[in-house]
Amino acid sequence: MRPKRKTTLSEVIRWRRVTRGYSLRDVEKLTGMTSAAISQIETGHTKNPSFQSVVKLARALTLSISSLAEIVS
Repeated sequence: MRPKRKTTLSEVIRWRRVTRGYSLRDVEKLTGMTSAAISQIETGHTKNPSFQSVVKLARALTLSISSLAEIVS
């Protein structure tokens, strides 16, 4: 039996955006971040996004900060 792989912050953010039916442009408008920056976070190219960016994404995607903190801890 293989151990379960840990879900990453980038996966959760992308999953939530897609399940909400939001495009990158939609989230750009909601957060004030560029769609390029959001994409970089979602693909894992930005390994450690700023706390401010995570808060903006959490608010836009109606995710709790505490649930995101559990993912990255």
